[in-house]
Amino acid sequence: MSIMTPMKVAAVLAFLLSSCGGATDELAGGVGSNTNWLSPCADGDSCAEGLTCLCGVCTTACSNAECAGNTECVVPSHDACAATAEPVCVALCASDASCVAALGAGFACVVGRCEARPASGAVSDVMDPSDPAAASGSADTENRTQLPAERIVEIGSLTNSPPPAECVRGLPPLLPGCDPNVIAYSGIDCDADGVPDHRLWRCEVASAERPPEFGGGYDCEPGDPGLRYWVTADADGDGFGDGQPLCAGPSIPQGYIALDGSSPSDCNDHDSAVYPEALETWGDGVDSDCSSDDGPRCDLLQMGAEQYVRAVPTSTRCDSGPDLFLSPVVHCGRRCPSSGAFFAFVGNAGTIAAPGPIGVLWSDDTGAGGSIEVSPGALAPGETTAAFALPTNRSTHTEISIDFQDCDAENGRFVDDNPSGNLNCL
Repeated sequence: MSIMTPMKVAAVLAFLLSSCGGATDELAGGVGSNTNWLSPCADGDSCAEGLTCLCGVCTTACSNAECAGNTECVVPSHDACAATAEPVCVALCASDASCVAALGAGFACVVGRCEARPASGAVSDVMDPSDPAAASGSADTENRTQLPAERIVEIGSLTNSPPPAECVRGLPPLLPGCDPNVIAYSGIDCDADGVPDHRLWRCEVASAERPPEFGGGYDCEPGDPGLRYWVTADADGDGFGDGQPLCAGPSIPQGYIALDGSSPSDCNDHDSAVYPEALETWGDGVDSDCSSDDGPRCDLLQMGAEQYVRAVPTSTRCDSGPDLFLSPVVHCGRRCPSSGAFFAFVGNAGTIAAPGPIGVLWSDDTGAGGSIEVSPGALAPGETTAAFALPTNRSTHTEISIDFQDCDAENGRFVDDNPSGNLNCL
């Protein structure tokens, strides 16, 4: 996604130019020059005779016929410039460099127009949310003014509404500096806080709309320069949030992370060892990887990737002898022939090896069933088999059990009752 303004450009006051006599396409100028590109100012005393300091630049009123070169005649739209209702010549630009070359470091290119950087106390130097300094609220303060206090608010429903008319007034059909040959969204920044708030398809200004999705790289509140980033709480600091979308600014507060709209949510935001894609310990009673059960993710099981740990109980009901147990069973896929499977492993929690071969029996209420060998040899204490798969059918009741006699038969048996199982294949 191309963005018309870099993340560290901040502009709240509109940059308004002088009358357009003798304008050229190159940005150049100074107080009293014959071009449209005059110097920034603090008050009217610093402007040449006949010019007025408006919105941080020496300028005069104009009409559409008087503007030339890279300028256009518009009425100031920013609140800070509301003192005048007369139209003035505004500079068009494609980059910060063109504005800085003409007017100095106090100006930047925002939504295709040169604009003044804010005065003391205004929002300044918007930070990239991926910058660690943004998350902590700290950063190098050189050339920056004081940021406003952090805020976090909830946002109601979203619609793909168009931008305010004053935001796109005077812009050409294609956004300046944007490549229409790139099949992607670009962005414009209507509240001039450095974060794009409306997206355009292939640079077409007429397509500008507010993205209706919670999360992502667009401004969460286009009408408020102090609110910028979609965030979600990350109380345990593991890099995954609880998923509730919130709007924050001017930077990302401590204890929150950027909400990109696609990353999975943390299923336990109070335990830093529990998060999506964490290493799962299968059978320890904890859903470490947020897969909704005490077992590995189905994609790992279906690929045969053993990126998990198989747990063995630390206690047994068998004082002297083998104690074979069946792990928590994970169901993957649909409950239809050849399209799903039950996954499990067998382990020995006892004090003596279980002689092999060791098998597992299965049956369901469709009349299907069978057995598989899971260990050709003995299974020593604390040892487990590899994961194995058993087929699922259009069944509502399935039983799985270890084909072995020991002192605890219950921990070697699994029963699956799924009343709607036979409907999933229709």
